[in-house]
Amino acid sequence: MILQFGGQTAIKLAKDLDDRNIKILGSSFKSLDETEDRDKFNLILEEHKILSPKGSGIYSIEQGIQIAKDLGYPVLVRPSYVIGGFGMEIVHQEKDLIKYLEAAFVLNPDQSVLIDQFLKGIEVEVDAICDGQDIFIPGIMEHIEEAGVHSGDSIAVYPTLNVNESMERQIIDTTEKIGRAFNLSGIFNVQYIIYNQELYVIEVNPRASRTIPMMSKVTNVPMIEMATRIMMGQTIKEMGYYKQIKDKPDFYAVKNPVFSMEKLSEAEIALNPEMKSTGETLTIDPNLENALLKGLLASNNKIPLVGKALISVSDAHKEDSIRIIKLLEKFGFDLEMTAGTKKATAEAGIKGCEVSYESIAEKLKNREYTMVLNIPTKGKDKIKEGFLLRRLCVEHKIPCFTSLNTIHWILKIMEKNIDIEDTSIFDICSIQ
Repeated sequence: MILQFGGQTAIKLAKDLDDRNIKILGSSFKSLDETEDRDKFNLILEEHKILSPKGSGIYSIEQGIQIAKDLGYPVLVRPSYVIGGFGMEIVHQEKDLIKYLEAAFVLNPDQSVLIDQFLKGIEVEVDAICDGQDIFIPGIMEHIEEAGVHSGDSIAVYPTLNVNESMERQIIDTTEKIGRAFNLSGIFNVQYIIYNQELYVIEVNPRASRTIPMMSKVTNVPMIEMATRIMMGQTIKEMGYYKQIKDKPDFYAVKNPVFSMEKLSEAEIALNPEMKSTGETLTIDPNLENALLKGLLASNNKIPLVGKALISVSDAHKEDSIRIIKLLEKFGFDLEMTAGTKKATAEAGIKGCEVSYESIAEKLKNREYTMVLNIPTKGKDKIKEGFLLRRLCVEHKIPCFTSLNTIHWILKIMEKNIDIEDTSIFDICSIQ
């Protein structure tokens, strides 16, 4: 049985198949279990001196409170063996952690909950092919959105934008070390965070990820065929691959998530560790901003018109948001803000009007805003004003941004005044 092309759903079958003595081709059940069980995973990383955010699997609320205190808030919490970041949250205080753990242990009393240190850095990921000894990496992708947004909901760019040669070498070497340490065979995906010039492993997925079709197309590397041949006994070198990584191209490829929020009346649109996208687009252009613009339009997003902007930012993000809000002011947007955001921006010398939540709803229904920037503390509470605000944006087709990094790149496109007519058609068959 081959499991690694069936996503997380197939990986969950590994134990039952192993118990029935059904041969799993590629990475064995032992290897799969070591990447999924956080305690085993952390032990192997420590043994091979591979850095990862500190954390632990816990089985009680008391354990969780103590671990979070030791790590320091915010922390990332999630169940074991999850797909699409289901149940993942970034928790900023103890009362929210208790609430989360109570619900998690009611849902599944026997399964551990993972609590990890939350590092705010640049997120990169690789899809790698391993034959147990050597690895081959078609390319390294960098996420536009900040760490804490699920990789499936992030805009991914290949080649990377902020990874120097030294760090690239470290990513390649660490990926090879991981392949050997977990005795992986075939295809696997690794997600990293670069924090304070150190490389940390967030997770290892012992399977094909959703970026495999993108990377296969834009590098012209038949990744699924290579992985299958390895399962049949061939090595990477026997297939003619002698380098660890393919050379960078002279274009940019962008994976942009596609959402279906307008079709789901109670769906939360704010980006967080739990995946919400229902698909993705792939766009290519020699110019990065052009590739990003193509991706945004292809995934049914709009570039906002300069006009009236509504801004409401949680306390945890207020300091980081000042730079973006200043740019919006410079572009000529009329700024309206909720009370806390208005106070923070006034101290930074930004002009704007304060607006109450009562009047916001009416203004959104009348489409008085051309864009909304809303960074919530926690985007799940369906009775809070922020959730209702974001739903009104979806229903009235007003561009709403819940990540500062996304709006940063939108503003770069606006600054260069790029029109879709200015972009070129890229022939994907020309990639050698």
